[in-house]
Amino acid sequence: MNRLLYVLFAFICTLNRIFSEQKTRQMCIEKSEDYMKNKCGIFLRLLIVIIFCIGSMVGLSACSNNTENEAINPPHQETPTDPSLDTIFDNDGTGTDENGLIYQKFISRSKKYKIAYITGYSGSDYADVVIPETVDADYTVTKIEEKAFENSNISSVTVSSELEEIGSYAFRNCQFLQEIDLGGVISIENHAFDKCLLLKSVTIPNTCSYLGNSAFADCISLENVRLSSSLTELNNFTFSGCTALEEVEIPTSVIAVGENVFYNCESLESITLPSSVESVGGALFSGCVSLKSIAINGKWKEIPESFCKDCDSLSEVQIPEGIESIGQQAFANCASLKSVITPTSLQVIYAEAFYQCNNLENVVLQEGLTAIYHDAFGSNYDNFSPGYMERHLTSVIIPSTVVRIDSGAFCMGRSYINTETNEISYDDNVYIFNNPGTWIQRETYIYCVAYEKPAAWSSDWTNWSDSNIIWGYQVEKNQ
Repeated sequence: MNRLLYVLFAFICTLNRIFSEQKTRQMCIEKSEDYMKNKCGIFLRLLIVIIFCIGSMVGLSACSNNTENEAINPPHQETPTDPSLDTIFDNDGTGTDENGLIYQKFISRSKKYKIAYITGYSGSDYADVVIPETVDADYTVTKIEEKAFENSNISSVTVSSELEEIGSYAFRNCQFLQEIDLGGVISIENHAFDKCLLLKSVTIPNTCSYLGNSAFADCISLENVRLSSSLTELNNFTFSGCTALEEVEIPTSVIAVGENVFYNCESLESITLPSSVESVGGALFSGCVSLKSIAINGKWKEIPESFCKDCDSLSEVQIPEGIESIGQQAFANCASLKSVITPTSLQVIYAEAFYQCNNLENVVLQEGLTAIYHDAFGSNYDNFSPGYMERHLTSVIIPSTVVRIDSGAFCMGRSYINTETNEISYDDNVYIFNNPGTWIQRETYIYCVAYEKPAAWSSDWTNWSDSNIIWGYQVEKNQ
């Protein structure tokens, strides 16, 4: 070390000899000798020289690296001993394995960890793809990138236990994909398996805590799904359009269910929403034409709009305690629905909630209900349907707590076609309740509800002697 320091100072003295007089050279020699007497001073000077040299070399190296391969992250200024360097990864090149898997390599700043993402596929059609644990010997494969296999004609895919994430659209429109093994994946992003038309069965491992929007949407052959017990949310359209899906169990870990999750799952016959659920989105089971029963549990307070719209096979709905409102068209067009029982917690039935449920026989409305919006239990038969169509709802008791009944809340348009003249005819025994206490006869409309007047209501609400037919317009009971 001492020899090195002596050489450095001798070099400095040489420079001084070129550009100065003898006196300067003498001073340089004296300082060189002083070093031998005072190592601390020399050490400080040497440290400055070393720092300058290291800084120059780092700058040159950074320029060289930027030219050859741009880094994913900006330069990190901390020392190599900083633990955070293990979580910052730089681009370390690309490659393609013998099976056509295209990958991007990354290395941590400390050089301790190496990972890789699958970014594309150039292999054979109808292949059974296996995602390996590593590529290039020591780069662990942790992710399948966005659109990596989109539109590929692969037959199956198996992932390793090291894979953590399947990116958005990763296998979208892989129309020949029939089998998947998801290993220990943690996250499946938006549209990851959207439109995989031949996929029949899916098991989401218990390691998985996230399913993105439309993750398995329009997988029309999908029959069986086993969901992860780590899921806390089912996002929008997750299984929408899975027309072959017959049954699915929602785990008790789920607290939120998004919109249209099972939209148009035409083969789904029964479903239970567990008590863990705190919120649900609109049109959750809309278009599930085979759905016969649904168990509604949970802590949510509103049945959202179009909740079970067009569920043709649904015959009975029992709304649980805690539900305060039934949204617009929540059960509209449920042609087989015969019975509706509401809880004491229910306050509002919104517009068209049970519209066109023409086979309703039993409707039980509890005290506590305050408002029934327009066409809530209404019907409007197609004017081009031949013959008179019978309505089965013959009695409804309106709770005394109701202060509002909108137009057509219980109305039925009764019409038929004269097959000889092809003209539309209407029942001429038509009465509407225009304003409290005022009855008007019309020849072109019929609004009807079987009605039993609560004793607390005004005498203006007089029961019609022959037919029990009324139509309400924002009715207010006596205080």
